[in-house]
Amino acid sequence: MKYITMDLEWNGTYSEEEGKYFNEVIEIGAVKLDENFNEIEQYSTMIKPKISCKLTDIVKKLTNLTDEDLENGSTFQRTVEELCEFVGDDGIVITWSDTDLHILIENCKVFFGTDTVPFVKRYLDLQKVFGSEPDRDGIQPSLIECAGEVGIDVHEYSLHRALDDSLLCAEVLRRSRDHKNLYDFMIDTTQNNFYERFNFKSYFICDITSREIDRRELKCACKQCGKTAKRVSPFHVKNSAFFAQFYCSDCDREYFMRIRFKKLYDGVKVNKAVFDASKRENNENALELK
Repeated sequence: MKYITMDLEWNGTYSEEEGKYFNEVIEIGAVKLDENFNEIEQYSTMIKPKISCKLTDIVKKLTNLTDEDLENGSTFQRTVEELCEFVGDDGIVITWSDTDLHILIENCKVFFGTDTVPFVKRYLDLQKVFGSEPDRDGIQPSLIECAGEVGIDVHEYSLHRALDDSLLCAEVLRRSRDHKNLYDFMIDTTQNNFYERFNFKSYFICDITSREIDRRELKCACKQCGKTAKRVSPFHVKNSAFFAQFYCSDCDREYFMRIRFKKLYDGVKVNKAVFDASKRENNENALELK
């Protein structure tokens, strides 16, 4: 088994053919490690843009690349062929956050007409590994932040250049506290509709009549007696949430309820809150989502 840390740089441009803005890959760097995290080989290439006419000022400033630097670059198609050979059948592609994978998919869709990346058969987001540590409270750390935590001097690297960022990612991986849990985060992209799941864009359901909504969730239980309160106003939508007023005649209590439905690949996530309308502060809080 081999570990391949990978990073890429891209240039934002508008694609007339696609009719939308597109992030075109201009550089890819990768470092191959053995099972003991020893470096085996490096890969680095510039890619000559086919869609963008020139680099944006932001990209030039961030990477220190110029349009001339890319003139003799490879093609994205050729680069993918080389990476298939570089990664091999036993390579786990590792990136810091899944943004790079999204960009690769975007480029594969434009240049190959497919939503999959041929050289990514097994994948690991190293940022999620570090972000899962209990002391982070679910906050996803930056690569530079984690590098400092494990004692790496980031000034030794040319940040925002693909190969150096891959080398930095490899060193952070090498110095990780626990390598055993890496396999808990490794994903086989050939199984369980990975790309379909990965490419799915979640959204909030804003139509109260949608069949995706479980009608039982639209009921409001009285906080005092537990019985179902009667809805006394129509649902209205604000900030992607539904609001309505309810009344429990048994307890003579009024409530505001807000509920939000988020469509995920595997179902619908429900966020629901009920406020006592008799309390001024809760009345005000009911008007906005937390």
